[in-house]
Amino acid sequence: MTDGKKITEIQKSAQRNEKTKKYFSIFLVVIIAVFFLILAFENLFNIKEIKVDGISAAVPYNAEDVTAFLDIQEGTNLITYDSDKAKRSLLYQFPYIEKIEIKKRFPSTLVINITENKGTLYVKLGEDNFILSSNGRVLEIVDDPFYDGKSRTELVAEGVKRCVCGEDIVFDKNETLEILSTIAGCLDSYGLSDKITRLDIRDKFDVRLMYDNRFEIKFGIYENAENKIELFSHMINNKIWEDTTGIIDISDGSEALVKFTGNVAN
Repeated sequence: MTDGKKITEIQKSAQRNEKTKKYFSIFLVVIIAVFFLILAFENLFNIKEIKVDGISAAVPYNAEDVTAFLDIQEGTNLITYDSDKAKRSLLYQFPYIEKIEIKKRFPSTLVINITENKGTLYVKLGEDNFILSSNGRVLEIVDDPFYDGKSRTELVAEGVKRCVCGEDIVFDKNETLEILSTIAGCLDSYGLSDKITRLDIRDKFDVRLMYDNRFEIKFGIYENAENKIELFSHMINNKIWEDTTGIIDISDGSEALVKFTGNVAN
């Protein structure tokens, strides 16, 4: 091998060594960067604060109860925290929660916004009274449905198959829940729930309500519920029958027939 060839081989070897050192240096820098990123990830984004908004004094638990139930341990990472699982658990554990929105506010805050269910109904099964929301969710079991001083509508229905707190009430016929939620939802929308003392849905073709223990309302079939409730709401807002009793037929949906039966005893 000539001297020229030897020099060339040495130069090539030196170049390969330089490239190897360069690649190794880059690799080392990447490893160190990844290490510090993982370290920062593990510590910088740990959950340090939980904010719970939307719970009022009207429900039988508070923000501290919600936080305690979540039982978020020290070192729980905000990025990897399973919000969907937390929602499912909270909805089941706290029936008065209707909707939950969980937001991750970086670097370390979990914000929980809650929309409450209103216990506007109750159904009596045996010796127990079950408080229900307008969409048929079972909220709690109580001895006295008016224990908290709130007005509630007595639900009269047949075929109750299952009534468990944290779940929707189950009837033998699936359409019964639809009838309940449709009418009760409209009553809520028009602010009439606290004045409806009874909702009888035993016959879907002859639904009946009692307003303020003074007027029986012939609702008829549950369909076209919003128009019927709107019609009734306009009548009540006129406040011309505050001291009378009677029967109001709104089953037509476009007009109301009124029959007075007496006056309220003073």
